[in-house]
Amino acid sequence: MSEYLHAKHAKNEDYEKLVELMDTAFSFPNYSFPDLLPKLYNKDRNDISQQLCVDVNGEFRSTIGLFYNTVDVCGEKIKSCGIGNVCVKKEYRNQDYMKFNMSCAMDEIKQKFTDFAFLSGQRQRYGYYSFELGGVSYSFDFKTVNVKHLFGKYEKCGCEAIELKDNDSCEELIKINENRPCHFDRKKLPVNEILRSWFDKPYKVMKDGGFIGYFVAEKNPENINEIGYTDEKYIPDILRTALDISGKNIIRVSCPPFDTPLYDFLTKYGDNFYIRSSEQFSVLNYQKIIRAYLNLEKTYKNLADGETVLLINTPIFPEKIYIGVKNNNVTVEDTNLPADIQLEHLEAMRLLFSISSEKRRLLNPAAASWFPLPLYVWPSDSV
Repeated sequence: MSEYLHAKHAKNEDYEKLVELMDTAFSFPNYSFPDLLPKLYNKDRNDISQQLCVDVNGEFRSTIGLFYNTVDVCGEKIKSCGIGNVCVKKEYRNQDYMKFNMSCAMDEIKQKFTDFAFLSGQRQRYGYYSFELGGVSYSFDFKTVNVKHLFGKYEKCGCEAIELKDNDSCEELIKINENRPCHFDRKKLPVNEILRSWFDKPYKVMKDGGFIGYFVAEKNPENINEIGYTDEKYIPDILRTALDISGKNIIRVSCPPFDTPLYDFLTKYGDNFYIRSSEQFSVLNYQKIIRAYLNLEKTYKNLADGETVLLINTPIFPEKIYIGVKNNNVTVEDTNLPADIQLEHLEAMRLLFSISSEKRRLLNPAAASWFPLPLYVWPSDSV
């Protein structure tokens, strides 16, 4: 790779050739990126400007999508960046174009004072760019036999499921999302496109003519990626409706740890239970993220009183952070106190945010009990 390289954001007129580059690089058989993620690749909205491209003499050889958004965590605004469609033209692979473009992408993300970035992909590959598996996502199996034991017999619940279409009103769904203690901003893009990401199918659930909630089923209708409800009393109705729509005897329901009504119901009445990471994350503002997500965690569990001081060598600059909890009140701030533990970035990511950490056992028991913090990206909000 001897040519002069630079990375730049695409212009509106680049739409067709960039979509072709991405589709070819990922070898999609019968569909295209605009079909897969209509919320992001919409020619009429000129969304292609979110692509950061490696340009060599006017030829795009690599492209990466940088999709910025705001996450509201208990009222604290978190700036996020989802990274998607990381690719290189087939004839230019193994020539370091992806490495160059990812480095440029991370430089931009830092310069824009982003609090965290997230992506999906091969773990070790993206570890070189500061990403690590993080967050917690629960899944439960919910079966017709569970319904039988819950209600005495199995029968369809009688609710109506209406698949969400392009021009349908989504105000009720937006309201449910905004009432969550942690949620991505879904006002900037059409909600019916957001919920149809990855060929998912969103359904409104109606009972006695009134809206009670919704669910989002994958292309494989046995997997339910998201459930929203106007009142927790409707959770059984929505789950049974999703089970009916699947046409199967079992569905698998994803649930964030802070959705306690759904989590508690499935813990009590569901079947098999699974735990996995939510995404791969790179936290760039540790103090802000620790404070926000500890305050989120205390909404659904009692935090043990305790304190610790961490010295973290972040991708930007070292942060020495005091973390204290007393009577379920959280304090996270800069400190001059001596550090209890010093961590490199990926070590800190695993200790604070991953299900598994080789360093967490070095913390005092109270501090260790606070982690992992509940970073979470709904599949509909991923890129």
